[in-house]
Amino acid sequence: MPSALADALFDQLLASFPPERAYAPAAFEREPMPPPVAHFLTRLLQRRIEHEAEHLAWPRSPWLDHEHADVRRAQQALAEALARHGQYPPEAWTPALRQAVDEVTAYLVRPVSTLAAFVFQDGEAAVPSEVVERRLGYFAGYGYLHESVRMYFQQKNVGEIDPARFAELLRHIDRQMTQDYDAEAWLRLLAPVFDLARRVLPEAGVPVWLLRAFFDDKQAEAITQRLQTVQERRGLEVLDAAGLRRLLEPPAEIAAAPEVDRAARPAPAATPPDEPPQGAVPLWQQFQHGFAPAAQRPAPSGPSRLPDEAHPQPSAPTREALPRWMQFRPDAAPRTPAPAPAPPAPTALTTLERTVLGEAGARHRDLFVRHLFGGDGDAYERVLRRLDAAPNWAEASRIIAENVFKKNQVDIYSDLAVRFTDAAEARYA
Repeated sequence: MPSALADALFDQLLASFPPERAYAPAAFEREPMPPPVAHFLTRLLQRRIEHEAEHLAWPRSPWLDHEHADVRRAQQALAEALARHGQYPPEAWTPALRQAVDEVTAYLVRPVSTLAAFVFQDGEAAVPSEVVERRLGYFAGYGYLHESVRMYFQQKNVGEIDPARFAELLRHIDRQMTQDYDAEAWLRLLAPVFDLARRVLPEAGVPVWLLRAFFDDKQAEAITQRLQTVQERRGLEVLDAAGLRRLLEPPAEIAAAPEVDRAARPAPAATPPDEPPQGAVPLWQQFQHGFAPAAQRPAPSGPSRLPDEAHPQPSAPTREALPRWMQFRPDAAPRTPAPAPAPPAPTALTTLERTVLGEAGARHRDLFVRHLFGGDGDAYERVLRRLDAAPNWAEASRIIAENVFKKNQVDIYSDLAVRFTDAAEARYA
């Protein structure tokens, strides 16, 4: 566990949120609370409220008909009201904050190892699939892991899973999804780690030992070795985004680069895709200020790639030509695709989608509705109409932040959130 970073973050947050008062989820929305920690605290509180409601002792009397529909509705209404107004009491705040910081910091650095340990608690031999999905929901970020596990359970009709099988599943998903990442894709994936480090470390960047732990968890041995070399031979202890990008370039380019002192290196020509100039504003806050035009950023790759997108398939498909989300299935076998059906006639909604999101974005309506709009197709259409009328990207980004991400509690680092944002932004480039 990256305890040094967790300790620094915990001390900072405890000073800003002292344990002399109770805290409701609304308090987590202010700085310096990192969004992934706020997400974990909110889920932890929701689960405690569920337990409290299950064991709520209703006063019973023979003078009252407790089974009457009116009484049961009143009890249900009270339970729902209590759930909306849950809070951490002062005596429970410090241990809850400590747990949230430790788990989230560990997850951002070693997601596979952390999930494998968190899902199976107290030596459980097997866990039902719905419990696995609920426990995965404590963590924000790296959404491809969560979505691929859910699809695996659905496709294989998994009722429960044991620790060894779950750990191997996570490892296989992570390996399949990141094996062809380039430098920009890695930087995009590491955005929440850079954001967390920016909050608590005096020097801009991420400690090299922490980056080594991240890539070690990904089993990216070549990158881990390069990081070790940088740390041992050049004496670098911290890498900023520009320095990490140079290290992640193909080895031949690194070998050709001259050995220079870090202070003498020229500044990069452009900032990384998801990091604002000088690292002043984290990704989750950029919606309040607007993004740079899409034309100034590299094309989406890595985490912004949807699980069901694949490279162009040859006429005789191989296992590698299957969609990425299917490749982790042990029994996946190549099949000859069926002839494509005739395209449906355009509707008002499809025309609106193509205008706002482009052809690529419009193909993912079902995924956007399910994961970004809580299954509400009408809300999806309303947001598209507002985006269609938005005169510039600053206004469009505000609409997305308020009416999609904040309203539906969407993880803005997730694959679908990044793809939806990029698709909407492209028309302003």
